[in-house]
Amino acid sequence: MKITFLTYTNISCGIDYIIFDSIDRVRKYFDKNNIEFCALLQPMPGESDLNIRTYKLNIKNSFIFTYFQYLLNKLSFNRNKTSVLLKIRDLWSVLSILNSNKFSSDDYIIAVESINCLPLICYRFFFTKHYKVINFCNDYSDNRYSFFLNYIYNSLDKFCAYNSDYNILMNMNIQHSRKEKGYDLARISSLFDISGGISSSFANYPFKSRIIKKPVKLIYASRDIVYGLKIVFQLLFDCLSNSIDAHLVITGHCTEYDVKNLFLKYPHFQVCSDFFSLTGFVSTQDLDEFIYNSDIGLAIYPFVGNSSSVFGDPEKIRRYFNSGIPIIASGTGEAIDLISSTKSGILCESSSEFISALISLVDNPLLYSECCFNSYQVGRSYKTNDKFMNFINHLI
Repeated sequence: MKITFLTYTNISCGIDYIIFDSIDRVRKYFDKNNIEFCALLQPMPGESDLNIRTYKLNIKNSFIFTYFQYLLNKLSFNRNKTSVLLKIRDLWSVLSILNSNKFSSDDYIIAVESINCLPLICYRFFFTKHYKVINFCNDYSDNRYSFFLNYIYNSLDKFCAYNSDYNILMNMNIQHSRKEKGYDLARISSLFDISGGISSSFANYPFKSRIIKKPVKLIYASRDIVYGLKIVFQLLFDCLSNSIDAHLVITGHCTEYDVKNLFLKYPHFQVCSDFFSLTGFVSTQDLDEFIYNSDIGLAIYPFVGNSSSVFGDPEKIRRYFNSGIPIIASGTGEAIDLISSTKSGILCESSSEFISALISLVDNPLLYSECCFNSYQVGRSYKTNDKFMNFINHLI
């Protein structure tokens, strides 16, 4: 059995990270289950190198493909224009893959996002191919782009949902939203919930009986450097104001330039200068270590209408669970609600509640210990109930 991923990628420390984890860990996951793994890797906006890469696939460049790569790498566009160019790049790269490789009826191709799924469906129809198309709808939002682009992307989503052999989702809110939009759900074939991804690839840490010692070690895996950064520094500032010795570790997108701009806008945050550290992008192994050796994980999402938390399955929350640390979070969505329902952390409904949530965990060892145990149990459940492998076993 062969599975081919057509997916976007982030590049960190020279390593490609696809939808679930580093490509090396994903490859080992499939190798362990005797499944051949191939991939087309499409770098995300913001990467220094937007050239596509492949793993165990051939690709033949053409003039138009090379031209769009030049535009993406050399020119600056607004969000909508960059999105369009990336979609054209992805569309053309999939067509190049189909034209350069042989796929049989035993091949399953997982297309992350509809722009990758569309050419698979059309190519198969016009050239009578027999590979199986798996539509992985992962990035789903009604208001990310202009009205016209949103209309096009939603139309593509409907077409691919109706015409794929299988549909897989990491968050069932996508399906609920489709129903509200008037999709005929009966036409969406073979729907599978794969929430949790391949969390079984995360590090296998033993349960750790935790006691908070000063300084309180906070960790924030940053994605939204505009929104979340202000809140985590406000929390750190409030800790210092309440005589709570704390240290904040920020991983991922955040840079010294971002922090400098924040301090210029909010000068009172300057007192936090000696109480935080930036790691930048680190390997998943190092990230797991940072999280496991922290006391509390921070998951900061806008209080309403955020696509990542509402329609996604945030990886950092699953990593917090995997390490068995309590989570202080904001936002809405299945993963956020899980923190509250399993009592593995504290959910805040406004920015002013973060400091009271942290004080509750610091001053109440019993509550802290309970949250640690519950968080670890949720992490174990992801590993023991591997929904993605359940889906693969269905294919087999």
